[in-house]
Amino acid sequence: MRRTSRIGLAAAITAVAAATALAGLAPSAAATTPVVRASLNFATPEAGKTVTTLTVGGAYYRTLTASVVTLNGGKAVSVLSGVCCNNAIDFPGYVPRGSLPPLAVVAIKNKTSSLDPLNGGTGSFTWQADFSLDDNVGTDAVDGDNLLQRGLSPQKQWKLSVDKHAAQCFVRTVANAAAVVTPVIHIPNQTTNVRWYRAICNRSATGVLSLRVYARSISAGTWVAFGTSTAADRTVGDLNMTWTTPVSVGGKLSSGTTIATSPAADQFNGRVDNVIITLG
Repeated sequence: MRRTSRIGLAAAITAVAAATALAGLAPSAAATTPVVRASLNFATPEAGKTVTTLTVGGAYYRTLTASVVTLNGGKAVSVLSGVCCNNAIDFPGYVPRGSLPPLAVVAIKNKTSSLDPLNGGTGSFTWQADFSLDDNVGTDAVDGDNLLQRGLSPQKQWKLSVDKHAAQCFVRTVANAAAVVTPVIHIPNQTTNVRWYRAICNRSATGVLSLRVYARSISAGTWVAFGTSTAADRTVGDLNMTWTTPVSVGGKLSSGTTIATSPAADQFNGRVDNVIITLG
């Protein structure tokens, strides 16, 4: 049965703050030891500088590269993170599609065809990111806010999006088939106490797709459980893709060097930190 829940911030701060701070850092235990395949913490360049290339972390950092792809004069800028100690990346603000919006998307790419650590396989697979979503993301039904994904619809795909402040996880293991989708968890406008959220998508070893969201409480100085949702259907099949398919952060890519703009680029409007892709 499909499940979705919301947890009040006031009660959560006193009851589960310590536990959720830990839970937000790693997926649940699985049959195999979880391995961080790729991560981005946006520590460099210094705040205020335009981001062009990034250092990839994780077990396979030697085989991966990351850079910012731009269009229409768009750029991504390094800013102080609202999460902890380093910097975050700030993507362009909302501009309607008809006005040639400035676009910027991070591409994580394989360096060689001999190994693809970005493949999700058939077992437990987790993708997550911390984000601070702009209040104004427009009302265009076609133009969304894609946070983290690999693959484009209607092909094989895994995705985390926050279109119109609605956080959801998507998985499609067979091209042109229906995607498995988690129910919406609404992300409110920013407040004086909460500006950042952590969204964690997990496809379990048994095919259960779930979303967990945590809020960064400024007053408590920690992550607080905010909401969970679970897809009604199971995902069956592998999440392996062609090695040239990039992982994108902040929008859609048709290749490692080209932003996908049809029908829209789904530019994320806001700031992102701590992108993590984990297998197992």
